[in-house]
Amino acid sequence: MKNPVLASESFSRGNTHYFLDLRLASNQANYFLFTQSSLLQDQSYKRNTLVVWNRDIEEFIAGLSSLLHTAAYLDQQDVTVHQLRKANQQRGLTGIKALEPAMRPREKLMAGGAGSLSDAELLALLIGSGSADESALELGARIMALAGDDVRKLDGLHLADLCRLKGMGLAKSSSVLSAIELSRRM
Repeated sequence: MKNPVLASESFSRGNTHYFLDLRLASNQANYFLFTQSSLLQDQSYKRNTLVVWNRDIEEFIAGLSSLLHTAAYLDQQDVTVHQLRKANQQRGLTGIKALEPAMRPREKLMAGGAGSLSDAELLALLIGSGSADESALELGARIMALAGDDVRKLDGLHLADLCRLKGMGLAKSSSVLSAIELSRRM
C-alpha cells in the first residue's frame, strides 16, 4: 500500500466530508493529509487537500492554536488576560488552570520553545504544582524574588532558603536545586 494511513479521523456535515490522516511517506517521513470532499449537484466530487510534513507540524500547531485562541475570544477583544483569569477563577478554576491555555507555561513551551518562557515560568515547570493559595507560576515568581529577580543569583540559594517558602517542601526545593546544579555542570 502506498503511503499507509497510521491514524485517521473523519467527520461530515451535509454533503461535505472531512478526512484527517496521519500517513507514512515512501521516504519514511510522517505527514498529515487534510482532505475535504464535497458532493456537487452533478453527483461528482470536488476534493481539496492540504499536506503538512512532520518537520513543519510544530509551527502548524502553534499557528492553528493561536488562530483558534483568537477566534474563541473574538467577541472579547478588549478583555485582558488578567480579566479572563479572574472570570475563570469565578467559575471555580484556580492556579495555572485559570490561565488561558496560550498563557500556561507548558503550552508556551510547546508553542515557542523553552527560550520563550520567563524565569518564573521555567521554575513553575520544575516545581510542577502550587498550593491551594497560589499557583506554581506564582511560587516561581516568589523564588525569583528571593533571588533578587536575577537568575544568576539562584545559584546562591540553599535548600533551607527554598524550604522556608510556603509551598516549597523538600521535593520541590530538591528539583530546583538539582536543575541549578545541572546548569552549573554544563
